[in-house]
Amino acid sequence: MLKNSSRSNNRRTRADYLLSGILKSPNGTSWHSDGEGFYRAGKGKRVKATTIEAAVLGQRAENLQAEDFVAAFTAEAKAQTESRMRDTELPRLRKELASIDRQISRVTELPAQTATPAPLLRQIETYEQRRQALVEDVAQRAELEKEAQAIRNLTEKQVTRIMKGLAEDMASLC
Repeated sequence: MLKNSSRSNNRRTRADYLLSGILKSPNGTSWHSDGEGFYRAGKGKRVKATTIEAAVLGQRAENLQAEDFVAAFTAEAKAQTESRMRDTELPRLRKELASIDRQISRVTELPAQTATPAPLLRQIETYEQRRQALVEDVAQRAELEKEAQAIRNLTEKQVTRIMKGLAEDMASLC
């Protein structure tokens, strides 16, 4: 029984490489790894994985840093941000939050002055639940507005630096 189980452990498993299934031959056949450090399309010729990955990643890195790509990327990022309108609700929500804070402050002083504080305590609880929801909503909207503003202020020089960093990261993969 041990003899049979050791045989099954000697089987070679297929390895997947970075570009498996992404590379296509001119006739549309996908290239896959053969498990021995090569890519191949179907039963076709084998190509060393490190060679083809270095070439593809090198070209991708070059393309990422091309002036026309950087300009198009920057313009598209800004266009997508501008298509989303600025959050006009944010100022109103901040005012409502300040108003609820004032109401909570006023109502918290009243339970000591009444014989039946339960209704006031329920009112405080209702205010506090609304306040918590507003705090989360305002924080989320403010963060989205901050991100949108950063994209609106994005320059091609900044995008070039980002793309250069991506290209360097891709070069380290080879």
